[in-house]
Amino acid sequence: MKTKTLPQPSQLPALPESTDEVKIVSQCDLDQAMYDAPLGWIVETLAEAADRGWSNHPDWGQRCEDTQRWCADHSASYYAAPKGDFFIRCAIDTAKAEGNKIVVIDNLS
Repeated sequence: MKTKTLPQPSQLPALPESTDEVKIVSQCDLDQAMYDAPLGWIVETLAEAADRGWSNHPDWGQRCEDTQRWCADHSASYYAAPKGDFFIRCAIDTAKAEGNKIVVIDNLS
């Protein structure tokens, strides 16, 4: 399995909730840019990916590693929470507290 070149922040769309201080990027948009993947592609195992014909797409663990690397390379924060605990304001506050102007958000619902 091969990861594509990691995209530049300018190549990713800002979500409408972005502010002048913090650009909010969807994990789905980052995934699509990194792996040229359809929405909903996330799979738990490489075997499941192969069963679906997505042999070039990473499993969940690889996706996490690539996202962490992208965030580190681009001074971006990462915010994830289950639906009931997911608040855009918290994502923005996380980025500000970490001194970053970008936050990747992942609604774990």
